[in-house]
Amino acid sequence: MTKAISEALPHTFHRYCSWHILNKFSEKLDAIKYRDHYQDFHSCIWNSSSGDEFDSRWNELIEKSGLSDNKWLKSIYEIRSSWIPAHVNHCFSAGMSSSQRAESQHSFFKDYVSQWNTLVEFMVQFRRGLLHQRNHELREDHINIEEKVKTVMSLDIEDDMAKVYTRKCFYEVQEQLKESFKYKLELLRKNKTESMFKVIRKNIDTSKSREVIYKKASNFASCSCRKWESEGLPCWHILCYLIKIQDVDKLLVQYSLKRWTKAARQSVVLDSNGVEIKDNKTFFVRRTKLLQHATYAIDKAIVSDEAS
Repeated sequence: MTKAISEALPHTFHRYCSWHILNKFSEKLDAIKYRDHYQDFHSCIWNSSSGDEFDSRWNELIEKSGLSDNKWLKSIYEIRSSWIPAHVNHCFSAGMSSSQRAESQHSFFKDYVSQWNTLVEFMVQFRRGLLHQRNHELREDHINIEEKVKTVMSLDIEDDMAKVYTRKCFYEVQEQLKESFKYKLELLRKNKTESMFKVIRKNIDTSKSREVIYKKASNFASCSCRKWESEGLPCWHILCYLIKIQDVDKLLVQYSLKRWTKAARQSVVLDSNGVEIKDNKTFFVRRTKLLQHATYAIDKAIVSDEAS
């Protein structure tokens, strides 16, 4: 797969599934080593803030656990640039670190189809599954448009976020916003083009710090945690900077990725030549009605061999 993806999709970043790799620890380590050191490995993988920090913690852990001869651990360390969060978070992945989207689809369709279905039964059941998903999506759209989210801080920026983001994304960003008030900023350096701040937890000297760099030319602040780059949502470090340094009362447009907003579908669709694709509504309405008739006919026909 690695070779095929690099050739067929050369402009994409191929990331390995963290969940599948982590599940292998119980198989590749003996029971005692797994019991004593798995949580340390888990913390090293998920809580390292940079590639250098991960490498340092990993090597210390390998030496401490006495697993320097474990070939499997060596092999997954060699491919760390394809699955360790600190090494891959420079690429957008919509917050995913595993193939759970594909797995969830498999699980969903198993409720509708099975290996014993005929081809016709499979087509009918598969379409029913799609209709169920689309109906669920329409309900979610209705909730996002009609139902107000719950704000808790009485801040203008929170109210603005509630108008911009979908319901699920708003509550995630709201948690980031609440957390941002627990942090303070220290100016590390400043010149004509950029400013760098250290973001640390108030009253906790041992807390891990992050660095926020503000570029004047682009009017954009980036954070060393890379939450924006990997998920498309602002982290509490950036929100801390925006509120305490820039004193904003609205979320600037450069910090709201359109795919997470209520306006995600409000755009034109272009073909490969950059020409707008327009709906032929008469054609699609007629096609939908014919499909409904066809599905009804199939449902009637599959009840007996003679009707089929």
